[in-house]
Parts: sequence; C-alpha cells; structure tokens
Amino acid sequence: MQETINTIRELQQEKSFFSSFTEEEIQILAPHFHRVRFPAEAIMAEEGDALKGGIHVVVFGEIEIKKQTEFGRQLVLALIGRGGILGQVLQPENTWPFPVSVTARNDVELLSLEQKRLKTILADHPALGNKILLEVIRVLHVRLRKLVERLVGVF
Repeated sequence: MQETINTIRELQQEKSFFSSFTEEEIQILAPHFHRVRFPAEAIMAEEGDALKGGIHVVVFGEIEIKKQTEFGRQLVLALIGRGGILGQVLQPENTWPFPVSVTARNDVELLSLEQKRLKTILADHPALGNKILLEVIRVLHVRLRKLVERLVGVF
C-alpha cells in the first residue's frame, strides 16, 4: 500500500487527477486502488465490450482512445498519459457497451479503482466520494472541450 501512496503523491505533484486530494484523503483512497499493467499495443478494451465501471489513472505509458467511424476508419479521439484518467463511473454492470476502443501505445501501468470500491468510498466517505466524482466530471469536461476544439478545426 505504501507504494500506491507514494505513486499517488507523485501524481499529485504533477497536476493530475489526484491534485486536489489531501493527505488524509489519499490515506483513505490508497487501499482501494490496485495496479494493472498492459504491454505495448495491448488492446485494453474494444468498442462494444461490456465493461465494469471504474476509474483508472495512468501511472506510466500512454493510452490511445479510438472510435470506429461509419466508413470503417479508426478516429483517434484522445491520448491519455501519466496522471490522466480512463473509465466509466457507476454504470450498471455489463449493460452499457464501451463506446470506444482503448489501446496501450507503449507499456502502461494504471492505478484502478473498481466500481465496487468506488461505491464503498461513496457509502463510507460521502464527501470524498463526491470529490472523486466532481474531479472525474472536471477531467471529462476538459477532454470534451479539447475534442470539440479539434473537431471545429477540421471543418
């Protein structure tokens, strides 16, 4: 667990997902995260897969998010590097297909907070759970704005 705490502290200094969390909050969060690794070019999720919800923070490596177009081409929507997040939060399990494909561009390590663990945090520490959800909303808002700016530049 100390390794996870140290990783979160490092990411916190780099203006990542964890930037707004206090030391006390990090101590509460750390035991709920686990590490997941993917080799370069691994397909982490395919468009249409039924995935369990959760939040995944990139520790190292880079993830490519792609969407299949109606013409059969892959459109790169985003690249997510160190400190960035990926995930579907609080979805009904196995009912919503994942809307994009996710590939490891190089070796990737994630800190993963599974949906079950997130629900535990929300129940046991509601203020911290709300803070997590607000941070996810903030990150997704920024990502959406960047995507819209890219798309506007195309037209």
